[in-house]
Amino acid sequence: MDADTPSARLAFALDVPSFDEAIGLVERLKPHVTLFKVGLQLFIAAGPRVVEAIQAQGADVFLDLKVHDIPKTMEHAARAAGSLGVQYLTVHALAGPEGLAAAVEGASDHALTLLAVTVLTSHSARSWESIGQQSRPAASVAHLGALAIAAGCGGLVCSPLEVAQVRRDLGAGPCLVTPGIREAGNVGDTQAGADGADDDQVRIATPSAALAAGANVLVVGRPIRDAADPVSAAAHYAALVGGGHRTGIDGQFRASGVAPSAVSTEPA
Repeated sequence: MDADTPSARLAFALDVPSFDEAIGLVERLKPHVTLFKVGLQLFIAAGPRVVEAIQAQGADVFLDLKVHDIPKTMEHAARAAGSLGVQYLTVHALAGPEGLAAAVEGASDHALTLLAVTVLTSHSARSWESIGQQSRPAASVAHLGALAIAAGCGGLVCSPLEVAQVRRDLGAGPCLVTPGIREAGNVGDTQAGADGADDDQVRIATPSAALAAGANVLVVGRPIRDAADPVSAAAHYAALVGGGHRTGIDGQFRASGVAPSAVSTEPA
């Protein structure tokens, strides 16, 4: 699958508890979505057969397991994921250069893109500090992102708030994947990471803003899954994502009429 095509820019997060529910959503949404993200909940519940069933529908799989272990285990995990024929596998950049390089080695015999997770979109500056991190999330994303790309990872997972800086720092090469995608009316209440917010994604932006900042793939889950009509919601997000187009600046994606300054950023 070519990440430059509109249909490849939208990943639907299959954050559901069962095989049957997941495949039911794939069957309904596949006219509008060609990339489905399988996370820990679903993979633990259903195992590799859910990957095979998605592929049997003609779709690609983004295996979001956030692998973080000793180097040899990361190498074996990446090799096993590659043998499943998935498009993407996430690893944690916090595993460090040795673990990331080992995962790259494990993936080397397969058409598998490793995506390094930098700082989870559920972290606010306050929660990031609470686990002993000295720098703000944006600075940590920049550091971890550079480390992961140097180790050979093909791309990064980062919030839409950091995409513009990461794209400027690392250029057009890395595939930048952004969760935390919300419609304009849903961004303000959770942007600051207020305590008690229903949405645990706190560093978020709109689809057009994330594309304008240089994102390649947008991950959307709840706004489609929990919609009154998930099929119509998927078609809506697919149209929004498909509205992005290339500019001559570093080959990155832009959304029509949206300037990069439309993305809110945290101070480093």
